[in-house]
Amino acid sequence: MSEMKGELRAFESWWKVTPYKGKKRSSLTLSEYLRVLGHYVEEHPEGEYTLASCREWVAAEMDRAPSAGRWAARALKAFDKWQAGEYDEPEVLAKLEVPADPTPTKIPMAKPEEVAKMVAACGGEWVGLRDAAMIHCLRSTGMRVGELQRMVMEDIDLETGVVTIPKTKNGQVRKSRLDPHAMQALRKYRRGMGVAEYPHVWESALGGQMRPHSIQKRFTARAVAAGVPHVTPHSFRRGFAMQFFRGGGAQTYLMTLCGWNSNEMPGRYLKAVAEDESLAMHERIFG
Repeated sequence: MSEMKGELRAFESWWKVTPYKGKKRSSLTLSEYLRVLGHYVEEHPEGEYTLASCREWVAAEMDRAPSAGRWAARALKAFDKWQAGEYDEPEVLAKLEVPADPTPTKIPMAKPEEVAKMVAACGGEWVGLRDAAMIHCLRSTGMRVGELQRMVMEDIDLETGVVTIPKTKNGQVRKSRLDPHAMQALRKYRRGMGVAEYPHVWESALGGQMRPHSIQKRFTARAVAAGVPHVTPHSFRRGFAMQFFRGGGAQTYLMTLCGWNSNEMPGRYLKAVAEDESLAMHERIFG
């Protein structure tokens, strides 16, 4: 983390003295870029800086608010382009796109049948049991990848399935719940570990707690094996929100479960569901 913080200071110095198209660069843009990049560093304490980790973080920011997602992508790409020029290296984030404002009818989400295919692709070995448990945890809670990665056993009530998420994006503790399928998958995985006293939940095949980028890689591998390569970890959060609304859940309750302070993103999901349901209702009434 300290290395990237140092890079940010160098990026700031370069920005202030290097004109763009003959004009001084905007200090307001720099301030926003540094704020955003600072959040990225805080949420990636082990220094992950890959295309996959940045895409997932941009998706998470986009989920919080579309403007936040676009600022995140722009800040990361600006920093990456400076770093590539500074060290004469290829851009790590050349394929990172600045997201457009998503339309409610085109929200990418993990569908139940796609989740089932991914779970089936995990197999019965210990690593497969672990990956299946992670998939079920995201599916049934809507938590973010960083929140999943930081889970420790004391956060989980194995009797009720209630999960306490102490460290969240908005800094507030919240609770969610593992459904019976997720609890069963978690128990099978923990039994397969053979050692139950690990404080963290997700054990790497090489030993020690899994890192966020490792979890992303496992999800990518399972999605490709299942024939649904477009499904990402964050797709599960969107799928959770859509399923919650389709089941009759209230927006206030969803905001509590997902840790949203703004109505913006849950409002988008609700509108998308309303469009689908209104057409179905029209067909039932008018034929």
